[in-house]
Amino acid sequence: MRTIGLLGGTNWSETARYYRLAKEVLRQRDDARGTRLLLDWVDDHELEYLQVTVDWDGAAGLLGERAASMREAGAGSIILCGSLHPEVSWRVIRELSVPVVALHEAASADDVEAAVQQVLSLSAAASRQL
Repeated sequence: MRTIGLLGGTNWSETARYYRLAKEVLRQRDDARGTRLLLDWVDDHELEYLQVTVDWDGAAGLLGERAASMREAGAGSIILCGSLHPEVSWRVIRELSVPVVALHEAASADDVEAAVQQVLSLSAAASRQL
């Protein structure tokens, strides 16, 4: 079974919205039974503070810890959800050894669909290379 981690950022309600949209995409693709979603988010106040104070390493580290936990729980790919500064997103993406796609706040349903399809494709390609 494939597992996608949805790692939220500074807004829990947006993270929940992304989860709902991702489930709808999987249901429409008939992948709902074959793909598991893991959902997590960080303390929105702490992450926002780190970003406002331009502590990119601190913000990326906070997300990286959660992403590592998701990885240990079986996530073969991760979608970063929420209003992350691009500098934070890139640092997290570089740290992880699994496919990662970053969505930003107020991403549309089409954006979420594209992200789910992208991580599924990247995960399949990585599996073929092993």
